[in-house]
Amino acid sequence: MQTSVPIDAKPHRIDTVLCGKWLSEKKDDSYSEYIVTRKNKTMYAIKAKEIHKDGYEVKYYYAYYSKVNGGIFLSVFSRDSTKHEFALVKLDLASSGNTLKISWVSDKNKPDVSSPEELREWIGQNMHKPDFFDVAEVSDIFHRVK
Repeated sequence: MQTSVPIDAKPHRIDTVLCGKWLSEKKDDSYSEYIVTRKNKTMYAIKAKEIHKDGYEVKYYYAYYSKVNGGIFLSVFSRDSTKHEFALVKLDLASSGNTLKISWVSDKNKPDVSSPEELREWIGQNMHKPDFFDVAEVSDIFHRVK
């Protein structure tokens, strides 16, 4: 889902436990590699490499960290875009800190919101619904690379 506002009006400090190199589980001879670094105290820099049998594609993103009802979310936007459109993603980090499940918020029920406060409220009210996350964009499982 793309939205014109991030989840929080004022960015939170990032959680550095997410920093590092992450590899997705292989699907159909393709996988993803994410390198997450600290851009500053409130923003991640992400290098996303999609690798498939015919080659690979690299994209660069920035992301803000948020917590909504105990869930960890990122407001992700392209580093190369002059217009900030945020994709929303929920992260489920295993207690070991070495496995990460990524679930993209679905466009299916896109809210009509104009502020981060409205977006947070919408997420909090809907995040437990079965169609909240995009089933076409199957949740990816990533493993930390040492």
